[in-house]
Amino acid sequence: IENSILVRNPVNLKEIGIIPYNENDSMVKFAMVANLLVNHKGHDILFDVLRSAKWLDREWQLNIYGSGDDEKYIRDLCAFFKLQDRVHFKGRTNDIRKVWEENQMLLMPSLCEGIPLAVVEAMLCGRPVIATDTGGHMEWIQDGHNGFIAEGANVYSYDKALERAWQQKSSWPDLGMNAFNTA
Repeated sequence: IENSILVRNPVNLKEIGIIPYNENDSMVKFAMVANLLVNHKGHDILFDVLRSAKWLDREWQLNIYGSGDDEKYIRDLCAFFKLQDRVHFKGRTNDIRKVWEENQMLLMPSLCEGIPLAVVEAMLCGRPVIATDTGGHMEWIQDGHNGFIAEGANVYSYDKALERAWQQKSSWPDLGMNAFNTA
């Protein structure tokens, strides 16, 4: 398109820089930072993955940040999958850096996307991302380098990507450094 420019949304960060991992905490803390829209963000896919025996035998917690029209449904779905003890709804926040002080990895099991600011902000804080191959994720995330890509927006593919990430937990700080450098 002649006479056009691409304008990216500004990130919601007062300061940009890698936030160190809390190495004293043995609990893995994942975060979802998104509007609570089930037909868009894939909460249902993630819950279906995390309810499996394999994941329930591991030490993890999922913190969900955001609000939206489907919040009640997503909370009910969480209860249906019996994940209430592991999934914590944190509501909206304006302090993105605080989110990444408390969490190690962004989970984006999206059904459709553009390029979510949550991905860019997580990467600018030194956090890798596990995302589906939708929208602009592949423009930012290189599988195994600065995050992980699920081939599709489905339970099978997202579980495979999450498992690859889990098996490389000791590399997450290095992946986070790569994420920061990419962003």
